[in-house]
Amino acid sequence: AAPQAEIERIDSAGLTGTALIGEGAVLRAAGGSVAIDASRDSVSSGTLEVPDGSLRLGSSRISLGDVVGSPGGLVLTDAQLQQLGASQLILDSRSSIDVYGSASFSVPELRLISAGVFARTDDASFEVDASHSVELSNLGGVAAPVAAAGTGRLAIRTAQLELGAGEFSIAGFASTDLATTGDVISRADGATRIAGNLALAANRVTSFAGVTRRIDATGNVVLSRAATSAAIADTDLETRLGAVLT
Repeated sequence: AAPQAEIERIDSAGLTGTALIGEGAVLRAAGGSVAIDASRDSVSSGTLEVPDGSLRLGSSRISLGDVVGSPGGLVLTDAQLQQLGASQLILDSRSSIDVYGSASFSVPELRLISAGVFARTDDASFEVDASHSVELSNLGGVAAPVAAAGTGRLAIRTAQLELGAGEFSIAGFASTDLATTGDVISRADGATRIAGNLALAANRVTSFAGVTRRIDATGNVVLSRAATSAAIADTDLETRLGAVLT
C-alpha cells in the first residue's frame, strides 16, 4: 500500500465540517491510499474500493455494526466493513469507536485511534481478524465515555498486537479476547483498560525501551501462550530494556 497521510488537528471544536460521499459515487485507489477525515461528520453512501491499499477514515465519532438512532460522526455497517478490501485500515475517532449489534471483518493491518471501543447495545460483539497487526492507541488523549456492562464479546486475532500512546479502553463487553501468534508490544507510554474479563494469548509481552505500560481489567484475567506461536528472536532485546509493565 502507498504511504498514508498523517492528519493533525489543532484547536478544532468539531462543530462543523462534513465529508459527504454521495450515493453512486465510487472512490477507488488500487494499491494506493485514501484518507477521508472530517472535523464533525463523515457520511458515505457510495462505494470505497482500496484493494491492497491503505484507507484512513476519521470523524468526531465512529459507530460500527447495526447502528440505531443518529449518533453522528461516521457510521459503518457490517456489510460496509467487510467489503472495504484495504490492506491497511485506520479508524481515527476524536472520541470513541462504538459498536452496535454485530461488527466483524478481516483486514491485514488495523489501527484503532480513539478513546477505545465501547459496546452500545447489550449484546454487542466486535470481532477482527488481522493477518499482520493491530494497533490500539489514543493519540489525542481523549477521555473514555461511560458504557453500561453488556453480555457481548470483543475478540481480536492477529499476528502482532501493538499498544500505542495514551489510555485505550474497552468497555461494555462481558469478555475481551486478545490473541496474537506473535508479540504484544508497547510502543509508547500508556494504559490498556478492560472493563470485564480479559483473556490474553501471545508469544510474549514486550516493549520498546523505557516505555511504561499498564494493563488492567475489572474481571478475571487469563494469560496464556498462543496456540500457534512464532519463534522468539532475542536479537533486539538491548533496544527493549528499561520498560515498566504493571
